[in-house]
Amino acid sequence: MEPIEEYWKFVESERHFNTIQTGIRNRASTWMLAAFAAIAVLIKTSKDTTWLVPSAVLVGLVSFMATIGLLVLWINDQLVYQRLLNSVFIIGLKWEYDNPKMPPIRTMMMCSAEGKGMSRLMTYYYTIPMVFFLGISIFVTILREHIGTSSKALTPVSSFWILVIICIVQAYLSIWVQRKKSKVTTQERAGYFGDEKFSAMFSGAKEGLHEFQKVIERYVPDTEGNKDKLERE
Repeated sequence: MEPIEEYWKFVESERHFNTIQTGIRNRASTWMLAAFAAIAVLIKTSKDTTWLVPSAVLVGLVSFMATIGLLVLWINDQLVYQRLLNSVFIIGLKWEYDNPKMPPIRTMMMCSAEGKGMSRLMTYYYTIPMVFFLGISIFVTILREHIGTSSKALTPVSSFWILVIICIVQAYLSIWVQRKKSKVTTQERAGYFGDEKFSAMFSGAKEGLHEFQKVIERYVPDTEGNKDKLERE
């Protein structure tokens, strides 16, 4: 198989993982919209309506389950499939680094991401809604008397402590996801090649970004007219 053909096989593998991740993010969007709809229905419910569990606690529970759902989808998206994608991506990137005839597609992507990759930004797709749901839980905890605390199973004091626990757990999960985003980068995998110069490109410093730009500048398409230039290099 010609090197350029093998290169495009890598592109197909990347496309496969990207398609899977897009599906996961679509599910995350649907999950968020469903949670918002459920919360809106519960908040609009009359304060005098009696539930087995108070309306305020129900809103907190829906918000909590929305956070759990986003956490599971984030793990599936970033800790599983993003790592698989990075394993293919970094090999293609090293190939572009070693061979000036290869189209520097991934190198251009890294330049666009300031040499740090896009996965660190994708985490915000999950953490921003998680923080928003945390805000909803805090909101209903503060205004629980106005939303509804009538219940056949829980006293107002019990409802308050359940909501407090929900808020604490949501805050912890949101912080945990934000801290874990550093585990999804390509920097660690770049060191597996044993090429210190290549690995240094992923430090996020200006020098590393400059090295990515140099890879793009030396790109020479594999055509008859460019063979002499390649031989001189």
